[in-house]
Amino acid sequence: MGPVIELIAGSYEQIAFGYRVSTGEEEWTATADFTHHAHTASVSAVATSERYIATGSRDETIQIYDMKKRVEHGALLHHDGTISCLEFYGSSHLLSGGQDGLLCVWSTRNWECLKSIRAHKGQVTSLSVHPSGKLALTVGTDKTLRTWNLIDGRSAFIKNIKQNAVIVKWSPEGDKYVVVIGDKVDVYDLETATLTSTIINPKRISSIKFLTNSILAIAGDDETVRLCDINTQKVLCEFEAHETRVKSVDSFTVDDFCVLVTASNDGFIKMWKLNLEVCTTCLPVLEVCITCLPVLEVCTTCLPVLEVEFVFYLGRGCPIETKWSSMRALHDKTKHLYTVSGRTKHLHTVSGRTKHLHTVSGRTRPSIYTLSLVGPSIYTLSLVGLDQAFTHCLW
Repeated sequence: MGPVIELIAGSYEQIAFGYRVSTGEEEWTATADFTHHAHTASVSAVATSERYIATGSRDETIQIYDMKKRVEHGALLHHDGTISCLEFYGSSHLLSGGQDGLLCVWSTRNWECLKSIRAHKGQVTSLSVHPSGKLALTVGTDKTLRTWNLIDGRSAFIKNIKQNAVIVKWSPEGDKYVVVIGDKVDVYDLETATLTSTIINPKRISSIKFLTNSILAIAGDDETVRLCDINTQKVLCEFEAHETRVKSVDSFTVDDFCVLVTASNDGFIKMWKLNLEVCTTCLPVLEVCITCLPVLEVCTTCLPVLEVEFVFYLGRGCPIETKWSSMRALHDKTKHLYTVSGRTKHLHTVSGRTKHLHTVSGRTRPSIYTLSLVGPSIYTLSLVGLDQAFTHCLW
């Protein structure tokens, strides 16, 4: 029995999904493990430490999930605007950047905001903490790259890059850092702060990951992942990972080989076994059908969830009809309703919560909604403005 890996994926549907990956000798298997539905808007950033999962959202909050106790730990409410980037430094600190231009440093001991720095005049688009924990890099929509002394919370260096960068990242050894602008990766040397090389990708870059101090995995607005040497600017290996654009890449090490994890808009998370010494072939070891994607090593248990699909026919005089969908081990374990398409009207649940669901009185074509729950329960649902209601006893 090999080590157990936990994959965390954020989604546009406001939910963070957890998958337990068992790394057997012959076959790797993924099991839907948990869901965390704490946000009211799409998830925009995810970060993990040994114990905690942090998710940022367009709802201006950072939600913390305790993987050890398997409970929602709380929310951090300092930012005013979308949370654009999150990163843990070890198990002691969390750094966050947002649309409000702030760079915040949080203590994971009591979740106090230790420092709140006005980092950029516009949005902080990306941040990266130096392996020493003493420095941090940020880029923003004010077209600057800034180096921060995290000891005193002051700016150590400002560079005008004349374009909006979307990603900044330190190398594992901390002697170099890279800045992504559009379809190119600029490589800088820390000691001289000078540009040493540039790598051009065929498409706009959406995610990067250092596999070694010199090998960089690059993904963007196409189906291909490329492994590049930042010293020689050569493409060492490239392969078609998905059917549509690759949104995120991450990696971890098992035994003596590297595993690259990719997530795409095609609804799949895939894991690829890499031989970095040869770096010519990439073998798929696992596919998970299910978009921010860090890796967390922890042993957990699976929680099955029943998914029920309701179809409301809202034309005048039309009856309300229902139908059942197949069993799935995904989505939220709490009693939330959410939607797929349409416009907004209120729908009330028996628990007293109100959710905005997409319906319009007078429409004749159906609107489809999903209710995810755990355990035997009786739910009474009613549409506001319509004198119709129904009750379902589930399980």
